[in-house]
Amino acid sequence: MVTNAIQALPEGEGNYSFLLNSQGRIQGDCRVYRRSEDLLLDTGRDQLPALLSHLERYIIMDDVELQDVSSDWTAVALVGPKAPQILESLGISSSFSAAPGGNARLRQVRIAGIISGVLDVEVTLIEPPRILLPRYELWFAPTAVVPVWEALTGAGARPAGLRAGEVLRVLEGRPLYGIDVSERDLAQETSQSHALNFNKGCYLGQEIVERIRSRGKVHRNLRQFALYGSAPEPPFELRRGKQSVGRITSAVSLSLPGLPEGLALGYLRDDSDPASPKGEDASQRESIRYEGGVAKALDTPPPLPAP
Repeated sequence: MVTNAIQALPEGEGNYSFLLNSQGRIQGDCRVYRRSEDLLLDTGRDQLPALLSHLERYIIMDDVELQDVSSDWTAVALVGPKAPQILESLGISSSFSAAPGGNARLRQVRIAGIISGVLDVEVTLIEPPRILLPRYELWFAPTAVVPVWEALTGAGARPAGLRAGEVLRVLEGRPLYGIDVSERDLAQETSQSHALNFNKGCYLGQEIVERIRSRGKVHRNLRQFALYGSAPEPPFELRRGKQSVGRITSAVSLSLPGLPEGLALGYLRDDSDPASPKGEDASQRESIRYEGGVAKALDTPPPLPAP
């Protein structure tokens, strides 16, 4: 049912996958973790009803029970160069370091010490693949919000907020389903090759994925862009001369030395597309413009400035 290999996952590890329909279009995304007694599917809360319905539709002969456990946890993210030291100060080892595109790790830990009268708190620690910064998720019972918050801030963590999280997501080039990825998109168009395994058995939509691989290309790809100029609210169009060549789906402004004033995610049509503009001079072909500025496609996320 998913595009990545689940059966071979070591216990306590998880990988990123898409769920497709028979036409190969993306119905949702998730990370699936193998635990001792079950598989845990981690996805956006807004995707939950559709994905549960999608999975239930195809349970025919398998002995499978689906259960919504989202109310069992709440979560906070701990991000930044000092995140490993903060965890260590709370009695949590953080030696695991997944490479970009690799597996994530899930494990049960306890935050040590007396916090708000509580001796300790059980936490599910998620360690996603590192892209630019150490990043962790702490899942815990909703009743433990105050002690976990006090433990983290007492150890030196500073509250950030949703905008900071969005800036980091775009800076690291992580697409969000429903914004950068939709049910109209094909898996290879998203540039998330780590979501695909070409050696696993048959799954819904696999024929389309394999057909695209055998032909070697799609005509557009999700890319990261540096933006120079004021950007309108996404989505907005990208153009070369008079020709539409793509669209921006997420955009953020930055104020960090050495980084562009804006970063974005969006789709860019392949230059080898036969519909690419012809008869324009070189400067028109090379310059990607939008209403308010110029966009430059990036091959890798820009490095962060030294602290």
